[in-house]
Amino acid sequence: MNKLPSGVWDGEPNLLEFRVFGFECHAKRHDSMGHLCGYIQVDADHPWYGKDYNNVDAEVHGGLTYCTSSGWFGFDCAHAGDLVPRIGDLTPDDSNETYRDMGYVVGELIKLAKQAKEAEDAQSN
Repeated sequence: MNKLPSGVWDGEPNLLEFRVFGFECHAKRHDSMGHLCGYIQVDADHPWYGKDYNNVDAEVHGGLTYCTSSGWFGFDCAHAGDLVPRIGDLTPDDSNETYRDMGYVVGELIKLAKQAKEAEDAQSN
């Protein structure tokens, strides 16, 4: 990863991996732009598995923007209103944008994992 300009992200990890509600979750910094993204993996028997992210009913920051054939779904923090470290020389002090930090992304991943668990439970009932 290229060095980011100095900002509130200084000292944050570039990757955080954890499990919640039985799902593997990754909070990861985008290699070139420096913003954070969140990813969750569902198993092959999960109702979301094999679906395009546009066809998954889940609420998360900016909506789902990523999926793979191996069951990973993700979102990013590079939407309108999000401060992206590599765009311009702005810092949160001189911008109307908000940097979505690791704590925020972890919170959104927990929210997404809860929704994935609810979808899984609804399928088994």
